[in-house]
Amino acid sequence: MLVRLFGIKPFGWVRLALLCILVGFFVMASEFDPASPNVNVMGAIGNFLNSAFLTLRWAAVNFWKPALAGAGIVMPIWLLWRLISLPFRR
Repeated sequence: MLVRLFGIKPFGWVRLALLCILVGFFVMASEFDPASPNVNVMGAIGNFLNSAFLTLRWAAVNFWKPALAGAGIVMPIWLLWRLISLPFRR
């Protein structure tokens, strides 16, 4: 029964570790301290949701800047590559 319960492949362990790190990052970012005498789980969830909303808002407002900066470099190189490889394509 233990083999069936804990018998996952090595990549499964890597995914589990990455998930633990990701959740731990969000717990630390929300400044949740379970050892505090006045633990407020609902406050921590609200703080997390507020931070997530602000992050999504920032990404929506500022997404075009890195996309445009990257496109300014990638698109000319891509176009040049397409033009150079045109005679060799079928």
